[in-house]
Amino acid sequence: MISDLKPLNPIPPLSDDKRWMRLALLMAARAQARTAENPPVGCVLVSRGGQLLATGMTGRTGRPHAEQSALNKCIDFPERLKGASAYVTLEPCAHHGQTPPCAGALLSAGIGRVVYSVGDPDSRVDGCGHAMLEQAGVQVESGLLQDKARDIMARFLFSQNWKRPAITSKIALSSDGFVAKQRGQQTWLTGLTAKTFVHDLRSRHDGILTGIDTILSDDAQLNCRLAGDAGDSPVRLVMDSRLQLPLESRLVQTAKQADVLVFTRPDCDSAQRQALEAKGVQVILCEPIKDGRPHPEFVADFCWKMGLYSILLEAGPTLNKAYFDAGLVDKIVELIAPKKLQSGYAGYSPSQISQPSMAFTAGADYIKSSEQALAEDRLIIWHRTEKYASGA
Repeated sequence: MISDLKPLNPIPPLSDDKRWMRLALLMAARAQARTAENPPVGCVLVSRGGQLLATGMTGRTGRPHAEQSALNKCIDFPERLKGASAYVTLEPCAHHGQTPPCAGALLSAGIGRVVYSVGDPDSRVDGCGHAMLEQAGVQVESGLLQDKARDIMARFLFSQNWKRPAITSKIALSSDGFVAKQRGQQTWLTGLTAKTFVHDLRSRHDGILTGIDTILSDDAQLNCRLAGDAGDSPVRLVMDSRLQLPLESRLVQTAKQADVLVFTRPDCDSAQRQALEAKGVQVILCEPIKDGRPHPEFVADFCWKMGLYSILLEAGPTLNKAYFDAGLVDKIVELIAPKKLQSGYAGYSPSQISQPSMAFTAGADYIKSSEQALAEDRLIIWHRTEKYASGA
């Protein structure tokens, strides 16, 4: 596939190009997990004289595409598009789907130059958009800020390349490696800035997955509670091998407003199953692994088939380790608080130092890709080495 090779036409580090592409990436980031089955793409149109003409991003249903969204804003001054530049985070499509090809729309508008970040791995595109534009005389360049674009479009790239959801594990730890004072007890570790970050992170995923212990310990809602983001809460997923989810829990009480799926064993309590389903909970029966929990690979495959392409794993160490052991965690978001608990329930983490039995093995294939402060807390991002290049 062309998209897996080096950029077709690597671009030099021009400051204006980077500036406009950063704006396109900002638009793409705003569309994350809000574009149905299509990728979150950003587009910026700039006149020949270097003036911003319009911005666009993929619509909430996946349509219009980012390029068409930006072009639609120029309907009253089409002459200014002649010879203009388009900065797009993904190679413009070249096939007729539910909408005409974006490469064709850019050509019809008279765009003279197209810069995009990442090649489209969809077999219907994969270099065809690049070729269509270039053959028509448009200057085409690729690869600008591609790592950031791949990170934003991780769910789409996974849907094309790995045939399963991209799974991110969010782990909050004390500075000495504990997640709580004791198992089953809620312990607040991080500050307000980190909590805001987590709710924004939730809004950028299709599903959020946890274990029943988390629900029982703090009656978790698993939703996004930032102002203006309530409609962007992900599908809520619970691993519950003994079907213990309380009927009076906030999760069940809101199941008819936002989807709740519970994965459990085929021999679960039928009366409890019927009671949960009457409340709007979807109970999914799946074969357990040897310790009795639903199999992580079954859950991942089920989510993939129902169109959930990015999953945020917010769970305790046991469930986290099960997904790591299954090779299903592609990205780790660690939030490390400055406080120490001295003792308690140890977290399973690449930064674990005080509890060696809960640290990643020396051969764990993750790289630290960034580290920064979030007020008093530290944010560390890790990626699976072999999947980093494809945007996990």
